[in-house]
Amino acid sequence: MRKIVVALSYVGMIEDAEAPRRRSAGRRDGKRAGGAARSAAGATRIVEAKQARSQATHERLLDALSELLQARSYGEISVADIARAAGLTTGAVYARFGDKRGVAVALIERFLAASFERMDSWGAQERWASATPQEIIDNWTRGAVNFGRMYRPFLRLMLEEPALREQHTTLIDHSSRILADLLRAALARPVDEHFDGDVEFAARAIMERFELQDDDESYARINRLICRITGVPEQATPGAKRGGRKRERA
Repeated sequence: MRKIVVALSYVGMIEDAEAPRRRSAGRRDGKRAGGAARSAAGATRIVEAKQARSQATHERLLDALSELLQARSYGEISVADIARAAGLTTGAVYARFGDKRGVAVALIERFLAASFERMDSWGAQERWASATPQEIIDNWTRGAVNFGRMYRPFLRLMLEEPALREQHTTLIDHSSRILADLLRAALARPVDEHFDGDVEFAARAIMERFELQDDDESYARINRLICRITGVPEQATPGAKRGGRKRERA
């Protein structure tokens, strides 16, 4: 029995002697784990900072081309012009976009994303639920004319650059689809199978064909055009009668 007690005491002494070493090893492991975590976090911050700088450079180059298009046609702008306007080297352009066309494609993609968001927001307004077809057409026309005037360089770029013509079609389709949906709901009657195509044709005529003036006469003409193309009844001018003013009696 005495031998067993001595043996157990000896084991306890060994365990007591090992305890500090285990605690020390645990602290070292904890420090290593903490150091690894801090290193990983630091590496993540470095990567995020590099990505932020890269994105900022990306946007600067797009902004530079956008500003240049306000004064010159796309064909007159070079990679060197874009780099200089952005305050960067031509290497930054080639590294991120490959060539001038790559910058143009990225710029139009950004433009389309913002345009779709703006168009969707316009089409989702609650006021259209109680609006007449003529009111919808009038508001859409004014918005389309203003849009075309503000972003004429982008629209022209999409038409002139073969790689971007599909994006132009997508833009027109998006706008005309919103108009067609609103008119279909406002008419509250069945429309024929050509209705959507007619609305698209009218939208394309406005946003692509015409250099429009910002005046009431131009708006009235465009509204009549859309109404006649789509079959929406024209809104009579207040106080006017069909057939013109009657001749006064002598």
